[in-house]
Amino acid sequence: MVLLAEYAANADELINKLAARDIDMLQYGSCSERIKMFGRIENIQYRMDSDHAVIRIINDKDILCCIHLNSKIYSGHEEIREIHMDQIIKDIQNVERELQSENTIVVGDFNINPYDASLINARYFHGIQYMKRQKKIENNCRKRILYVL
Repeated sequence: MVLLAEYAANADELINKLAARDIDMLQYGSCSERIKMFGRIENIQYRMDSDHAVIRIINDKDILCCIHLNSKIYSGHEEIREIHMDQIIKDIQNVERELQSENTIVVGDFNINPYDASLINARYFHGIQYMKRQKKIENNCRKRILYVL
């Protein structure tokens, strides 16, 4: 999977350039102009599109959420960002309940620093630095954790 935020170039041109290098991909449909998805997974189902997130179901059991939040440069309103994050988390939880699965991957352009409260706060994404906390992650593998790389 290739997930791109703010990709403004021609998607067909990208697919053709990849094909010239023997990388076969197709573009997955989306209503979001901010997030583009490419890949070769055949069993991928639409679940939700918004201006800030795209949720897909892979192989009937895994949840992929691609995020693109507004940049702080253009939007200094932390409250609005938190409203968007609350809604994204609710959408993810609804899909998890529906599928009875917590196999969720959240990726994207959060447009925030790795140690901002919005990213590490347990109320939101509970992100942690992967390399620094690897041992704890292995000991608590059932916890839901966002890895910040």
